[in-house]
Amino acid sequence: MDIKVSKFSFAGNGKALTMNEPRGFIKLVKNNETGKIIGGSIIGADASSLISTLTLAITNGLTEKEIVKTIFPHPTTGEVIHEAAMGLGIGALHQ
Repeated sequence: MDIKVSKFSFAGNGKALTMNEPRGFIKLVKNNETGKIIGGSIIGADASSLISTLTLAITNGLTEKEIVKTIFPHPTTGEVIHEAAMGLGIGALHQ
């Protein structure tokens, strides 16, 4: 299977920085043939809340482009999902 992996650090997320929680990351795995998100992990602030969004994306066969089109509130730690999805295609905005 042809895959692509994107990793985004919580140090690039404004909400994590204001919470003084820059440690952590999100990793997304995409099937390059279908564009669908097939896996991932989240370690960091609010990870237990954020994982449900990732689970929803995988369960419903969402592609990285569909996640990128989704509006994520700002400032929230949830934006790390958006950034990691952009890293699978056009590239993350904040490093």
